[in-house]
Amino acid sequence: MPELIVIGGAPGCGKSTLAAHLRALLRGPWIDFGRLREFHLERDWSNESPEEEAMTFENLLSIIRNYIRHGYRNIILDDLRDNRIQQVPSVLRDVSLRIVTLVVSDPAELRRRIETRNDGWKDAEAAVAWNQRVLERACVAHECKIDVTNKSPGAVLDEVLGELGVSRAALAAASEAPA
Repeated sequence: MPELIVIGGAPGCGKSTLAAHLRALLRGPWIDFGRLREFHLERDWSNESPEEEAMTFENLLSIIRNYIRHGYRNIILDDLRDNRIQQVPSVLRDVSLRIVTLVVSDPAELRRRIETRNDGWKDAEAAVAWNQRVLERACVAHECKIDVTNKSPGAVLDEVLGELGVSRAALAAASEAPA
């Protein structure tokens, strides 16, 4: 298993849902990048800027390295913009990592997901454009793309676990083994 599992994708692809399931199974820390930004942003994010985002990304890298230094594994990271996803392999080249980027091949499904949300990102057309850019770009180092169109969260989780080289059954057996 990698030290760091990065979950990428446009809003509405299921990043938070996947992260929550992975956290429950792998029992590693879950870092939501947006939550780190909330420490210093106004509730409506009216004071967001490229400078504060860059500062928060620097903080994120320090947090990840600190967790690893203290023996943590299976660190889960989500809510990065795609430009940051593309930077992760180079800025964390000394970290064992896997990037799982979720995509939706049907723009209508992504629009529906965004339009039926109770909270979070609400701009369906911006999410569709973001998703299309991700679909069109080549994978970066250590990245796989998983199409989540018409898949249940459980099916996506199983596919991701397969990409990580582990199964739910193996995780269950490991957690039941005597220490």
